[in-house]
Amino acid sequence: MRVSHLIPVLMFGLAWTGIPLTAAEVHGATSEVLRLYDISDLTALARDFPARPLSDRMPPVSAIPDQAAADLAPTTSALLDRWFTPAVAALLRSHSEVRGATLLVTGTPTMQAHVERVLAVERQRHSAQVSMHATVCLMEAAHRHQHYPLATLRWRALDGQPGLAVAELTAAERAHLLEQFALDGEAQVVFQPTMTTFAGQLANAAQFAQRAYLAPIFAEHGAQTQIQVLTYGHTLEARATPTDDHAFVHLQVTHTCLDLLAMTRVAIPIVPVDHAEAVEVPQTATASEYLDQAVISGGTLIVATGVYHDQQHGSRVGFLLITAEVVEPSATP
Repeated sequence: MRVSHLIPVLMFGLAWTGIPLTAAEVHGATSEVLRLYDISDLTALARDFPARPLSDRMPPVSAIPDQAAADLAPTTSALLDRWFTPAVAALLRSHSEVRGATLLVTGTPTMQAHVERVLAVERQRHSAQVSMHATVCLMEAAHRHQHYPLATLRWRALDGQPGLAVAELTAAERAHLLEQFALDGEAQVVFQPTMTTFAGQLANAAQFAQRAYLAPIFAEHGAQTQIQVLTYGHTLEARATPTDDHAFVHLQVTHTCLDLLAMTRVAIPIVPVDHAEAVEVPQTATASEYLDQAVISGGTLIVATGVYHDQQHGSRVGFLLITAEVVEPSATP
């Protein structure tokens, strides 16, 4: 008897013994079903929190735009390309459609199982959190050269940032270096923020001071004065995106320091009043570092910085340390 003749007999036997059969089992993998997937949490964009710029003309709060990103309702093709491999996305284009915050897929149970797995992985990656710790330590250039050569590290130059280099630190090396900073009277930790963000979300930390001063402005008929505010200090912006397995974190970090060097007093003639008035002009210096690197979760990137200038210490150099670690959800007892 041919094998094809046995199939109806076997199916009849299974039905006779009382074992229920689903449509997929009867018709095989070719049967297609429609499933709806709620993707509202995957299409909603995380709100970014960029740092307020350091400058001598700090804008009022009302002038700073809301950073909440609008949902631009991405197309079905764009979402498929974002979540699936190119070949699978091409296949799904003729089997799926996005309506509002719902993904409709018409396909075989095998296709539906794959879509469900991919969305589960994407949902887990989307909700991951990363904890970041930064340390900025400054010292005299000769002191860094003598006491912190760190010759065992694999230094590499930072593209587009002459004189700056980056390397990786293990947890033990980081702890030892921070202990050295704490015991070294010639090294000063000037900025040490901690942040926790969602994957891909831009966050910031700041440490700044403000100084109001009378500044000159130039009008149509001559010089006048206006009160302005100088905002100076440190800001750190960071975007951390972990890999799907949480083994690595892609870090995009910008650290900026604006230092006040001096306030120069000058006398200018004021119109329409015929007299001279003393005003101030701030002299500032800016230093910054930018990182776009991957680091092992729990690992640390260290940057040998360029020159910082401030009124009290003059010129100094130092290190920027940034540690990133994926926050694993606690196990439910």
